[in-house]
Amino acid sequence: MKITQIEIENYRSIKDITLQPAELMALIGPNNAGKTNILCALNFVLGDRWPSANGLEQTDRFNKEPGRNIRIAISFARGFGNEAGISAISVAENAGRLFARYRLFDSDQTQFLNDAIRGQFPIVYLDAARNFDSQFSMSRWSLFGRIARQLHEDFERTAPQHVKEALTQHLSDAQEILKTPLYRSFEEAITGAFQDQIRHAMQNVRLDFRSFDPLNFYKAIYPTLVDGGHDKSPAESGSGVRNLVVLALFRAYAAAFRNSTVFAVEEPEIYLHPHAQRSLATLYREMAVAGHQVFYSSHSAAFVDVSRSDQIVLVERKADGDDEVCTQIRHVRESQLLEARQRLHPGMAMTLESVRERFRNISAAKHAEAFFAKVVLLAEGPSEEEVLPIFAKHLGIDFDGLGVSVVSSAGKNNLDSFWQLYQAHQIPTFLLFDNDSGKAERDRGMNAVLTRMLGIAETVSPAAIVGETYAIIEDTLESLLQAEVDAESPGHYALLKAEAQRAVGNGKPLVARFIARRLVADNFVPPTIAQIIENVRAMADAS
Repeated sequence: MKITQIEIENYRSIKDITLQPAELMALIGPNNAGKTNILCALNFVLGDRWPSANGLEQTDRFNKEPGRNIRIAISFARGFGNEAGISAISVAENAGRLFARYRLFDSDQTQFLNDAIRGQFPIVYLDAARNFDSQFSMSRWSLFGRIARQLHEDFERTAPQHVKEALTQHLSDAQEILKTPLYRSFEEAITGAFQDQIRHAMQNVRLDFRSFDPLNFYKAIYPTLVDGGHDKSPAESGSGVRNLVVLALFRAYAAAFRNSTVFAVEEPEIYLHPHAQRSLATLYREMAVAGHQVFYSSHSAAFVDVSRSDQIVLVERKADGDDEVCTQIRHVRESQLLEARQRLHPGMAMTLESVRERFRNISAAKHAEAFFAKVVLLAEGPSEEEVLPIFAKHLGIDFDGLGVSVVSSAGKNNLDSFWQLYQAHQIPTFLLFDNDSGKAERDRGMNAVLTRMLGIAETVSPAAIVGETYAIIEDTLESLLQAEVDAESPGHYALLKAEAQRAVGNGKPLVARFIARRLVADNFVPPTIAQIIENVRAMADAS
């Protein structure tokens, strides 16, 4: 199956949201924003329990108000295993009762949902608690239960009849061997005790070996860990190992069973070191390409693919137009970013794939981390990335505490790409770049692009300025530092630079960081830098 739209009303922190997920959906946002509630809404409708009013608490209604009727509707695409032709499944509350219904394609009529229809649209849900037992239970709705059922159906379909009969006889013979005199004595005792307690009951009780269920032989399978040559149950291992076993189950299911499935995972980074996080993120992308849908909430930049803006959903909790605090989302279609790029570069041929490829080539982990920020301070190079937090800290401004990410675009020619990306997602962005006044005019063409993008007078020779949301530095950062340091103490910058080069070498970012540390030790912050930091702080306070 493939989900094309999710509508949620009055569920927990969610007042009213609608989103169209891609094949992979990363829910990004601060704690308590409502990311989990979006996944829980999916699980409530399609998870291992039938959606009923009995499964709802007062706290499940928006603002805990009884009059807020919950409604969750999930729309599906044609194909992708949707053989029943179901266009949508919805759960809606009315007068204290909960009604689950479905609608077919090309029909306006809805019908009451039944177990057979709902069973065709299950999701695999993994919450943050990582309940190992529930994932490996034989419930028809659990992933392991689903695997066992499909294995059994495959056996019933492919095994010859004489093989089935021989297997049944061998299992029966094995059970008879295990029925020792002590076993038979115990079986008679429990049967007699049950009959004594309920003398007139129609039921009876007997002992059965459950090592093999004749209705599904594969219910007997269970993962076993081999540790130093010794077998042990995963239940005896730590949380990290159990989490890896569950994730391995996900990987195996996606690889072995080709039917399209929706996976919903809370915080996939839990218990995983950075390399394992990146590996798992790659797996999820591969699963999505293979035809599955993968939805997850995360606080890790490893699970944010900068090249796929349509897969990133920013989640926040703030006041809406009615002044009610609720979960809200920011989701960008790739076409929106493409259109913005084409407007800025009308003479350049671009496609969705070429935009993706550009971001794949120019982005790094720090550019993904920016999606978690309240404000992005986007600068040209690593020198700004090094010195600005040092000066900010000296001024008593904690960028991390404010949610400010200082991000280098790794080159002036990349500034417009990242600025448009963050703007598309409505992330407040302060743009900082050099006017390169010391270069020839023919080498300052990017200034025209950036000034046009900012909506100010387009020119290759913009004047130095510190605005509310952008700053243009005279010539370069090094030139600015030298001018403002020497204005305070003539010749001092050259001495600091020479000392820095002796200590850390000639690398510009290292030299800049060394000089910044020495300047704050002398209780000096260049005035232009101080104004930039103050304006960024104001943006963070306002967001």
